[in-house]
Amino acid sequence: MTAAGIFYGSSSGKTERIAGKVKDRLSNFFSVEVFDIAEVKIIELRKYPLLIFGTSTWGIGRLQDDWLRFISNNPPSGLHENHVAFFGLGDQGGYPSTFNDGMGILYEIFKPSGFIHVGKWPAMDYSFEDSKALTGVEFVGLALDEDTQPDKTDERINAWVNQIIRECKHIVQK
Repeated sequence: MTAAGIFYGSSSGKTERIAGKVKDRLSNFFSVEVFDIAEVKIIELRKYPLLIFGTSTWGIGRLQDDWLRFISNNPPSGLHENHVAFFGLGDQGGYPSTFNDGMGILYEIFKPSGFIHVGKWPAMDYSFEDSKALTGVEFVGLALDEDTQPDKTDERINAWVNQIIRECKHIVQK
């Protein structure tokens, strides 16, 4: 089975919980390992044909602290053979002008590493003003809001994981 690594940064535990849900859904197709980004080195990322990066947005549009430390100690590079998907948590009600900015910031940091981007997500069915994670009519990854739309999380995760499986079908080995 093809290996997938889920790397998350979580301050309140919500992103960690979502990483577990993504793992549960993805485990039918990939051999999945989950890592707290505070405890790994960049070399770990290169082991997985599929990488999933999860982060929250803190305050007014800031990247989660563990990701900030990781990036400062491990400048991303050499991921040109890796398929990479992103998920992010934000609060479109409380921070509508910076909704899921953390995911967008993370995407921009990793973009020069040359990865194969999978898992873009449509921006419909949300109510926000602006987001650094938005590219046209899509987010760079799965945008979740556990504050104002927690009832949509499981359905969104299921649809997103199915999408990733379709986009990565050529690397899936059973």
